[in-house]
Amino acid sequence: MSELNHSMALGHAANMEPSPYAIPSRKLAMWLFILSDACTSALCSSPMAILRTASPDWPTPFKFYPPS
Repeated sequence: MSELNHSMALGHAANMEPSPYAIPSRKLAMWLFILSDACTSALCSSPMAILRTASPDWPTPFKFYPPS
């Protein structure tokens, strides 16, 4: 079997170097995606929360009536 056929039979894993970290590369990539998604969500929702708490005229969906 030639070297080309041998590497094609093994797939892409034969050409990849081992990960320099203690976790596999795919797991690291997934964690980086989750962290970046969490940061993006926080950056999009925190200005709305700050504006809502800073504005006294922000509409409320329900009126709060204390018990009598």
